[in-house]
Amino acid sequence: MKSSFNLIYTTALSFLTILACTSCEVDPFAEPDDSGQFIKFFGDVNDENGYAAVETENGDFLFTGSTNSTEDGSTNIFIVKADANGNRIWQKQIEQPLAQTSKDIELLSNGDAFIFGHTTRSNGTTDFLLLQVNAEGEEVASFTYGDSTKNEEGLGIIPSVSGGYLLIGTIENNTTDKDMLITKVDGSGTEMFSNTYGLIDEFDAVTSVVENEAGELVWCGTLNRNGSQNMRIVSTDSLGSLIWDYTYQEEISSAQSVASDMKKITGGYVITGRSFVNNGESNVLLVHISDKGAFKWAADLASTLSQEGNSVARTSDGGYAVVGKTLTSGGTSDIYLLKTNSLGQLLWSKTMGGEYDDYGNFVKESTDRGLIILGTSRINNNNVVEFIKTDDKGSTPGDGGE
Repeated sequence: MKSSFNLIYTTALSFLTILACTSCEVDPFAEPDDSGQFIKFFGDVNDENGYAAVETENGDFLFTGSTNSTEDGSTNIFIVKADANGNRIWQKQIEQPLAQTSKDIELLSNGDAFIFGHTTRSNGTTDFLLLQVNAEGEEVASFTYGDSTKNEEGLGIIPSVSGGYLLIGTIENNTTDKDMLITKVDGSGTEMFSNTYGLIDEFDAVTSVVENEAGELVWCGTLNRNGSQNMRIVSTDSLGSLIWDYTYQEEISSAQSVASDMKKITGGYVITGRSFVNNGESNVLLVHISDKGAFKWAADLASTLSQEGNSVARTSDGGYAVVGKTLTSGGTSDIYLLKTNSLGQLLWSKTMGGEYDDYGNFVKESTDRGLIILGTSRINNNNVVEFIKTDDKGSTPGDGGE
């Protein structure tokens, strides 16, 4: 399978070289097809990274990330719209005087979208940044939230069960104290409240937060204590009062573990990340807990090379799709996609990559039960956004099947 991807990457490299060397109006990324599966690359003359994607009602895709293809080389927000076959409709960057990046995207009922991330102040600190863009990617409104003396980093946006949206991220109080930060805004972006969650003078990494039907918050992250890391899942009420707090170290049966992403499922939650083995390498980790935090099962999905899970999605057959990265024998990394059944038992896995580093940041099942993957590929000394659509078996054009 790897050979077919190398061919595709070589072709993409040629396209990117053309893009950098000519000003003609031919779109090198538009490769019309109707197969329903594709591997596409989006970028410009410098680095781009992709973090989150959504599928619109008409089957188009919107995805977002960061770009350094600016006049001064600073980091700015990158937004792309593609059709159902991955053909680019438009790509845009939203430039501001200081560096900014986006990590998540949420469609609005009027056809606009919220883009969420963080922006830099003139004093060098960062704040939450929420942008509203229309269907053409044009900025409609912009909002910032935060303390000018601290660093806030935006990670995700989710609709709240009580209306409005929850902006999820972290706040760094000092070099040894980092907490989860949640800011709630209404549909117009007006701040309703902002709360922090964490332990005083402890560095608590948070990676994903969901809100359940009762309005309670459940967040996954990593507990860092005395040089050791462990997956940590915490539940609080809407006011921040602790409901439960577990690390699952004994149940996972691994000396150390890291949580990267979590999704709400019927009757509980599923979390992906990585577990560490004795030689310092890691395996993809998948953990299922109940809605009260009770441990149900853990799948330590070991392979011959070090791997990690960055994003998890529930699929319509009751199983799970996980994307992340795997090391190669040559020392680079490839996108690693795997599928399990409802108990976390591996059904199949795929690696996707070229000569240099590739990694997956986001996976979601599409409306036709295929898989949407967003990540980053290193091509010709630059990072480009890598957008992949597979069938339900993880196959793409030229793959040749299992």
